[in-house]
Amino acid sequence: MKLLKTFCLVILFFSIPLSAEEKGRGKGKYFQEAKAAATSNLDKRIQHLQETKSCVSGSSDHKALKACRAAARKKGESLKAEMKEKRNKAKAERMKRKEERKKNKS
Repeated sequence: MKLLKTFCLVILFFSIPLSAEEKGRGKGKYFQEAKAAATSNLDKRIQHLQETKSCVSGSSDHKALKACRAAARKKGESLKAEMKEKRNKAKAERMKRKEERKKNKS
């Protein structure tokens, strides 16, 4: 179930830059920043999944497997919180730019 959620988030994250490119906005610096951020986030997720796989493969009993899952959940929650913080920061920056454009039009 978590793998499905992760997959959906990855697809969603990639669809945002693609939709921007379709509208003709994908040629600027914001597209490149979004692309770099997407790549970085994917690398973090892949690393997290590889660490979890390694832990699960190395577990010898149910207790060790349970510990792997708990560690993976904790790491996943921290990654999720980090992503949320980045989204909120980006949203604040967008709102600031939007307000500046409104002031310039007036």
